[in-house]
Amino acid sequence: MYTPDDQDKVEILHDAPQPKSTATDPVIMAQEDKLILAYYETGPQGPSFGADEVAMVWFKGVVSHMFGLPTDEVIGGHPLAGRGLEKYHVHRVENSSWLRAMEKVHSVHPKHDSERFLKGMNHYIFTFHNSTFECLAESFRFKTHETHMEAVRPRMLEELQERD
Repeated sequence: MYTPDDQDKVEILHDAPQPKSTATDPVIMAQEDKLILAYYETGPQGPSFGADEVAMVWFKGVVSHMFGLPTDEVIGGHPLAGRGLEKYHVHRVENSSWLRAMEKVHSVHPKHDSERFLKGMNHYIFTFHNSTFECLAESFRFKTHETHMEAVRPRMLEELQERD
């Protein structure tokens, strides 16, 4: 984990598909600087809409990620609780202390450019029923599918192995 300071500010990304509150078992597949996340999303009719809707999220330029605790029941223990972090939402952290800490680590690289590193990266947080996913990446894009997670997994692996 990381220790936030007074600069970290959390905002909900309302345009992204929000996680379904009753769904469990989001899936991640990663390959060095690429990552794909899949999860059941709320969908256009709210959390109880009939068909399963799976959101697939492709992250570009990943430098680090975490996946695990806290769950929805203990989200109040997250270091950014009380700063806009909510259950079952997609967030971006402005002025992320985690990102600034990683920039310090990267600063020993001979071609490191502090301004470029910080401007090109984002800290994203996805809060789920039984877990939280956090990622430092340049960007992400998403697409939703009316299907089941079992059908999405092979596609995730296939797309992860493709070249950009």
